[in-house]
Amino acid sequence: MHHIRSGTTREWSDFPLIAKDSQLIINFDLNDDSGSATISLRQYDISQTWQVFLNEHPLGNLTLDEKDMIDYFEIPPGIFRKKDNTLRIAVKIAKDQNSDDILIGQLLLIRQAIDQLLGESKVEVSVRDANTDGFLPSRITIVDQHGSLQPVAILNEDHLTARTGIVYTGNGHASFSLPAGSYKIYASRGFEYGADSIFINVKSGDLIQKTLSIRHEVPATGWISCDPHIHTLTYSGHGDATVRDRVLTIAGEGLRLPVMTDHNTAVNIDTIVKKMSMDGWFTPVTGNEVTTAVGHFNVFPVSSTAAVTDYHVKDWNELSANIRKTDSVKVVVLNHARDEHNGFRPFDDKGHIAVAGKGLRGWALPANAMEVMNSGSQQTDPTQLYFDWMAMLNRGFLLAPVGSSDSHEVSRFLVGQARTYIRNSETNPSRVNVAEIIKNFAEGKVSVSFGLLTEIVVDSLYGAGDLVPASGNLHISIKVFGPSWVRANRITLYANGQKIREALIPPNATGGRKWQGKWIIKKPAHDVFLVAVAEGPATHVPFWPIVRPYEHKSPDVHPKLLGITGAVRIDADRDGHFTCAYDYARAIWDSSNKDINIFIGKLADYDEAVVIQAAAVLEERDIDVTGMDLAKALSNAPLKVRNGFKQFIKYWKISQAIQ
Repeated sequence: MHHIRSGTTREWSDFPLIAKDSQLIINFDLNDDSGSATISLRQYDISQTWQVFLNEHPLGNLTLDEKDMIDYFEIPPGIFRKKDNTLRIAVKIAKDQNSDDILIGQLLLIRQAIDQLLGESKVEVSVRDANTDGFLPSRITIVDQHGSLQPVAILNEDHLTARTGIVYTGNGHASFSLPAGSYKIYASRGFEYGADSIFINVKSGDLIQKTLSIRHEVPATGWISCDPHIHTLTYSGHGDATVRDRVLTIAGEGLRLPVMTDHNTAVNIDTIVKKMSMDGWFTPVTGNEVTTAVGHFNVFPVSSTAAVTDYHVKDWNELSANIRKTDSVKVVVLNHARDEHNGFRPFDDKGHIAVAGKGLRGWALPANAMEVMNSGSQQTDPTQLYFDWMAMLNRGFLLAPVGSSDSHEVSRFLVGQARTYIRNSETNPSRVNVAEIIKNFAEGKVSVSFGLLTEIVVDSLYGAGDLVPASGNLHISIKVFGPSWVRANRITLYANGQKIREALIPPNATGGRKWQGKWIIKKPAHDVFLVAVAEGPATHVPFWPIVRPYEHKSPDVHPKLLGITGAVRIDADRDGHFTCAYDYARAIWDSSNKDINIFIGKLADYDEAVVIQAAAVLEERDIDVTGMDLAKALSNAPLKVRNGFKQFIKYWKISQAIQ
């Protein structure tokens, strides 16, 4: 394998610091330059357009995919020479393009056309439910002896779609052909299921028939799985998943409530789902990704016959008004708050003080939900967005946390890899009360899953999205679930975004419950919200690959699995409603007669989240948060008060420096 790099800086730290070459050139002679031929190569971590040339004749591009895979290029007649042939692979450079580190190698010249090569042997795979013995929509993954995804040719397109190394089946049956060789075949069905696998050795002319069984391992009782951020090539115009492909991938990844959110359009796929006889597996919801110059927002449910939300806006205030005009919308999700699109980043340092959830643009946030894990557009720090979300809760925003895939493709980014579990009272899986589920979503009765699912119950009765009338010590029960192919290693309990409990989770290779525990915490001195977060090490299985960060800030990548509960609000003062940290801070200031010393003294009775909001309150009242008067008042304050102000001042200074 050869390392080559476009650009001048190292993209990822698992590549060498210095790249010797920016293109790969292979020179070779041939004894016979006639007949059909195919070049086979192995590629890894392709995120830009790399072109393949033979004797400067373009053969095509490497597959745009970061995964380890085999790629084939057929040689047109008349291109070969008996001497001095040159194979060249080089990036198609765009202006100001970032670096792309790739591995390329294991090149073979095969004296067959691609169709002939892929047709050497036939494999028929069936996937059954280990509990019911029925056939299941599923994903079949095929890798060679090196673990590289192997191209296949599907023999019958009915209920099948395929990409390199991957076949999705809508009915549990798949027939495909592939070159003679040794392979490992996996069957999987998204987060809730275990996986099965077999090794096969096939020779030219063989027909192999195999049955794999997978078991439903994650109970998810009382929840329904939802991916509220899904695209198609058909209506968004990019990616490679047609509507038909998307139906098969949704079923194959075990999603129950997919929300279709193509850009600035509302698409109802009910008809095609029923036509494909897939309506028994999931219930689609029509949504729309309102794609504006000031951010992207998913809205749903919407009517496919009504006018879509006007996305020609200059700010969020105008967008909010337009969304209110869209009939039936109950959920508005702020998408990828840390990503830049068209020169705009919602939570950039210029327009947002993240630690306080404080916007600086003077705009009203139009959302009641926010992505905290987008598996197709991850952050360098995978915890960044859920800390941003908790800061927004402290500011007073009522936001449901959201997990989604943002998938436009069949296989490059997995649909439903990150997902949102929504409370669901319906016990019959064939019946779905969409109105009730959407209502629960909007109320924050959710749990975000990226390889793990976490449940929190307070005082045996209250869960995410509920208000708890606290009368004494709080009894917190937490469960962590996952399939057998993932591990969980840590559970953390946060109050107002501050860590208050933590436990290590011992290794557990079984599917289902990974951990269960209880904590008793003293009744808080004031209202707080509780969030439980489970973490686990990244998986390295070919049927659930984790992609690199979308806009990475560092070459170092440390992905992790996450299970993030929605917020449980604790009414500690028992006034019948929840008071956020910001509202406490404002009330404390109002009761301090504009005396900074009195104000700082009163903060000793509150947590660090209230202190951070207190710093924001002073800044909003044109009091110099870096001035000597405040510094003097803080000099004898408790450590948590000094730390809270220190955090706010740090990020406030950054925002001021770039104004």
